[in-house]
Amino acid sequence: MSDAPPTLDEMEARWRQMGDVDIIMPFDIFNLARCLTDAADRAGAMRLANKFFDEFGKPFQRRVYFVLLRFLEGDLGEIEDLEARLLDGLGSESLWVAYDAAWVCQSLEPLPEALRVKLSDLKKRYPPDDSARPGDAAAALGRKLSEIPGLGDD
Repeated sequence: MSDAPPTLDEMEARWRQMGDVDIIMPFDIFNLARCLTDAADRAGAMRLANKFFDEFGKPFQRRVYFVLLRFLEGDLGEIEDLEARLLDGLGSESLWVAYDAAWVCQSLEPLPEALRVKLSDLKKRYPPDDSARPGDAAAALGRKLSEIPGLGDD
């Protein structure tokens, strides 16, 4: 067993495989996103991330993309079409994808108006629910939206 970090080709293969499964552990999503974030070839990892966003729309694959953006902690200068991609994520049928996109939006300063409008709409549809069970995507999204200032009802 090698301790070497995965190559971009190995990360691409893992990302592709995520499109073929119905169930995946969040650890696998976060692990791949962390590998991409920490890749020695950062530019190559970002090209791969941008390519995969355009090519793949499965929720697990999209989550890797948005978790990668979360791990960049606001250093989003290399992201192509960021606002359009975030709007796409916020509009996802998968609430976990929307959650991750909202998390990224939280780091934007200033928050573009189109994102503010979309986030405000989501906040009305998904109010925070602290009584929900852990792992409830709608409740998690509602809590995340309540943390973003300037969306109304603050």
